Amino acid sequence: NRETRTYQMVNNQPWAVAGDKLSLASGLNFDLVQNYTLELTVLDDGGLNNSFVIQVTVADANNRAPEASFSAPNVTFVEDSGSINLPAVTITDADTAFQTLASASVCLQDGSGASVSGSEELVLGAAAQSAASNAGLVVTTGSSISITGASSIQNYMSVLAGVEYTNTIDEPSGAARLAVLQVNDGEQSSSIVSTNIFVRLVEEKLVTTTIAPVSIGFAEEAASPLTLFANVTLTPLDSGVWPLSGATVVLTSQATLDVNESLAPASSSSAVSVVRMINSAMNTQTLTLSGSASVAEYQRVLASLTYFNGADEPAAATREVTISVNNSIGQGPVASAAITIVYSNDSPRLRLNGTAVD
Repeated sequence: NRETRTYQMVNNQPWAVAGDKLSLASGLNFDLVQNYTLELTVLDDGGLNNSFVIQVTVADANNRAPEASFSAPNVTFVEDSGSINLPAVTITDADTAFQTLASASVCLQDGSGASVSGSEELVLGAAAQSAASNAGLVVTTGSSISITGASSIQNYMSVLAGVEYTNTIDEPSGAARLAVLQVNDGEQSSSIVSTNIFVRLVEEKLVTTTIAPVSIGFAEEAASPLTLFANVTLTPLDSGVWPLSGATVVLTSQATLDVNESLAPASSSSAVSVVRMINSAMNTQTLTLSGSASVAEYQRVLASLTYFNGADEPAAATREVTISVNNSIGQGPVASAAITIVYSNDSPRLRLNGTAVD
């Protein structure tokens, strides 16, 4: 008769013996146990036995996705500053035997998730380019950066540390951009992570003034002041929004200003003060507006400017009105318009000497 053998195991987790077959009772997990020592005993029908030991080493599998993160949630780019580094990148992989990556990408997007292109892009700094070359990595740049090639996580982190955002647009949008990162270990891709790129605009240009009409007629003996520039337009040349600090309005006559001649805004403002100064020697009347207020507020006040001349017989000289506004950069271009007196045909009047005057 055939002899029967029985196998027994002292420490059987996670192993099982069924007859003369050794099998796994549950899966192996490299992250929990890397080595097993199995002690088995075999018994025959006569009661004889023998023991032996099996050493089992568990190999790691590349079954976990790498993880990536930026060191900061945002970075600020200052207009006209050229470029700025993105926050540092940290990459980890729980599969300790697989500490290499196959690719990485960083994409530049606008707030809606669309790709950004043109005069703003992502580039690699000189040190990062050298690190990529030394690691044998292939890099392409533009609205996104693509890095390919098998290399260590540390090498990829060294290259990604040199990713820069550049923007050469003269007046860029102040909207936030996104830098979106994902890495791949050859088997699985990491979750997508991102950092905000805020754009801080810089006030660097003057504010222009446009007035209409540029030729105005004031009727002699008019009963009320004449609104001059209802359609005045103040235009900031910067894409950002900054307040104005002042404005200057000057009325100049080619002859002596009439005593009852005046220039004044019809609308008042709690933010803008108005001071009038008359220089008889220069035949000028100057309104100085001051106070920090929005472009719209200054435009509202200037649009209410009125001219009045209550003289019985106004001087026939042409008047000129000029307007300019100030921001933190300085005084903007001057806009001007001419005021002419439109005389009425009054009835003649007699003086005591019999001379008729009109």
